Amino acid sequence: MAQPAGTRIARRESVLPRHLAPISPLTGLPARGTAFAEGSGAFTSPLPSMLELSAATRAVAAEDRLAPAIAVLEREARRLTRSSDATVVMFERDTGAVWTLDGTVISEEVYELVSRVAHGGQREVYGHAMLEPVGAAPARAVLVLRRASAARFEREELTLVAALVGGVAATVNRLLAARAARPSAHAHELLGELP
Repeated sequence: MAQPAGTRIARRESVLPRHLAPISPLTGLPARGTAFAEGSGAFTSPLPSMLELSAATRAVAAEDRLAPAIAVLEREARRLTRSSDATVVMFERDTGAVWTLDGTVISEEVYELVSRVAHGGQREVYGHAMLEPVGAAPARAVLVLRRASAARFEREELTLVAALVGGVAATVNRLLAARAARPSAHAHELLGELP
């Protein structure tokens, strides 16, 4: 059979799938009760799965008030990264005021650092502390994560946090914009702390 120049047809061969567990000769399926041995090719990771990340993002997005959404974001960020502390610092664009959900007082040095991250839109990591802007620059909020002084953030964890805040940025920004649109109401009422 003549073939056009430059075309070569491969021989037909069957491809056997690679199995990570022994195959039962009776069923052709992995044997029951087979555990994947270390080094078998099965991937294990200390990082949370994509399902956990997705569930955390959906939990924040499901909130319709600012205080519960921020509380869920802080809790989930702490859980996913095994951090000892997570705080979202929020900015009032009109007044320049900075505040947190729990009313934490921020030093001038921390204010400058968080402000730089928010306005620059770039993450900063200092040993056991990480600051991640929530949304594009200028961000209206910054997620601050801290660990014990000996525990540093790994590259994979930085990516995980970026994915989390990227997934919730629209929700947080929408809720912050709704808060800013009602300046006459009391802050606690807007945060959802009062009925």
